[in-house]
Amino acid sequence: MKKFLNLSWLCVFGLLIQASVFISCKARQMHATSSAVFKNNSSSNNAHQTFWGSSASPFPGEKMDRVAAWKRLNEKIKSLNGGYGLEGRRSYDKGLPATWSASAMSEDVGLCPVSFGSIKPNWIETANGTNYEAIKKFVQSIPDDRIVYLVFHHEPEDNTKQKGYSTQLLQSAFAKFVDAVLDAGKPNVHPCFVLMSYTFRPQSGRNPDDFNMAAKLKPDQLDKVIAGVDGYAKTAETPASEIFEPCLTKFASWGFKRFGIFETATKPEPSAAARVKWIQELGAWVNSRKDIELVSWFHSGVGPHAGPSGWFIGGRSNINSDFTLTDDGSIAAYAQLVKH
Repeated sequence: MKKFLNLSWLCVFGLLIQASVFISCKARQMHATSSAVFKNNSSSNNAHQTFWGSSASPFPGEKMDRVAAWKRLNEKIKSLNGGYGLEGRRSYDKGLPATWSASAMSEDVGLCPVSFGSIKPNWIETANGTNYEAIKKFVQSIPDDRIVYLVFHHEPEDNTKQKGYSTQLLQSAFAKFVDAVLDAGKPNVHPCFVLMSYTFRPQSGRNPDDFNMAAKLKPDQLDKVIAGVDGYAKTAETPASEIFEPCLTKFASWGFKRFGIFETATKPEPSAAARVKWIQELGAWVNSRKDIELVSWFHSGVGPHAGPSGWFIGGRSNINSDFTLTDDGSIAAYAQLVKH
């Protein structure tokens, strides 16, 4: 009898362990496949969740592609928050891909549940409808279960000064782009625009209302479009809320209700500890608003700010050494935003 009871307890203990493992795996799976959080008509703040992601590229001198660089960052983040990976990857296509498989976003499948991708259709062809079917065909090629925040030509402000281009053309092209995306019948693909936060500062010399991307949209499209912005803090002494609140306030005055931060970052100045605090305050501010659907860190090793003091979560211990993440505090802070 005693032997039988011992065996019974062993069986019960084993079942409890199996149940615990199942629940843990199921929770992790639910986090990784949060595809039902935002629907195309998601204008309410109920059950709000922000997708946290990043771009990535190799540091100067490294022989590594962007996807491998993103994987490296993602593995580091998972090591610091119990295994929760980035939810989105920021990518950029130079034109209008013929199909999903030909786009930079297609590499996200198996890496993360959400794609933050930009495409650049010709404005004139988009405005006059010449490429309407091509845009629609591209969107229809996206897998049904794939969440995509699809940006029409991010940061278009400077392009409006090119010969034959204007803010009016931009508005017309964006309106036709939104028509095509919604006409494609893919509720998990969200049409987006992304302006520079610099445009909303007096020193830019621009009138933000010239870039009112709602100007030629249909009224019922306003809650289907994500109004996006890119913005950086030169040092961690400038809080993210100070950078973005004026932009989102202006977007709301145009009638938009859903927002995204498609690029942001700050340097570890005046100290790495200051950047940790900046990231934590970024998360607190985003979560307090409940209308920001995505945030993407600009973790890139290219451009005028490349190097340990540039726009990176991490850095290199020596400018001549192989890449080594040294600022674990900043990465750990961002990793905690991913874990929610």
